[in-house]
Amino acid sequence: MPEAIPPRYNPLLCPADDRFRCVLWEYSRSYPVLVEAHAKGRAGVVDRQTIAIALFLPLWIQQCRWWPNHAYSEVPVIERPSYALPNFCTLPPAKVLRIFSVPLPSSLLSLEDPYLEDFHIMPVKKSGKAGPKQRARNELKALVAWRMREDGLSIFQALNFASERSLDFYETERGFQRALTKAKKKFQQLEQHFSRYLDAVDHGQFSREKIG
Repeated sequence: MPEAIPPRYNPLLCPADDRFRCVLWEYSRSYPVLVEAHAKGRAGVVDRQTIAIALFLPLWIQQCRWWPNHAYSEVPVIERPSYALPNFCTLPPAKVLRIFSVPLPSSLLSLEDPYLEDFHIMPVKKSGKAGPKQRARNELKALVAWRMREDGLSIFQALNFASERSLDFYETERGFQRALTKAKKKFQQLEQHFSRYLDAVDHGQFSREKIG
């Protein structure tokens, strides 16, 4: 009998309706800069990182006791945003401020990313491209591939691991390598988004007084 699937690889099992939330949850908790900033904020530290992350991560993640040390699959269903929180808690706080007519820095107004926006609104499927749920699925598969390599598995071991458990995963080395590139780009995208919030803080466009 194959061993149980570690929580780190559970994004492969994420239900279709939860994939958008799972993408941001899993990628953000795998990005050390965000985890460090969040820990400092909880400890009462106020600096550029803690102010930026307070505006960056959706409130349901910031306030959830399970992030960043647990997989999304380990969060009790009743504590997931569709059940526990009003819709605005799934938005980046900076966007919530905008909804309530609080001026935002121009550098943040152009941020468009379905995983950093309202996860209850499904992006429109574009002609000739995979639907939004499938795109989210692909993002999660790429993240698991990246984690497998991080855990020291060879490509052969990773593909064999998934095959033994009948998981929807890659079948070829080429597909696996492309997934690693996709995951790297996603982390770069996350870094670029967060950097724009850091820049806004550095230029005095956000401060502790302005946000609370």
